[in-house]
Amino acid sequence: MTKVFVYGTLKRGYGNNQLLSTAEFIGSGQTAMPMLMLNAGFPVAMLPQAPWNYLAAPIKGEVYEVDEVTLARLDRLESEGSMYLRMQTTIRMTDGTVIEADMYRGRFEHWQDLTQIFEPVNETHDWRARSWS
Repeated sequence: MTKVFVYGTLKRGYGNNQLLSTAEFIGSGQTAMPMLMLNAGFPVAMLPQAPWNYLAAPIKGEVYEVDEVTLARLDRLESEGSMYLRMQTTIRMTDGTVIEADMYRGRFEHWQDLTQIFEPVNETHDWRARSWS
């Protein structure tokens, strides 16, 4: 089993969450590392890149424990290796515990010219707190 941190359309209440129907919801948290959030019509989290480092902030999301079949489905959805890279990330859970979970981070080379970079709201990036138009 693999822990996966999701921050966009895979979260509860969004269309792609159905891919996690057999997964165990672990809880909510945010990335320990500040990251950029881009608007591609859906959120794309990326490691900070100059000159936008000042826009980096922790990203809020949810953690699930998934099996190998579900992980393979997520990899296909996220075009793992071309649009996103699945990488282990430190997550601070809302109960204060710190865990490691895989997270799909956007590949800068793919997204750099295609999206708008958002400023943090209340010092974090949160998909639910945004108007994505």
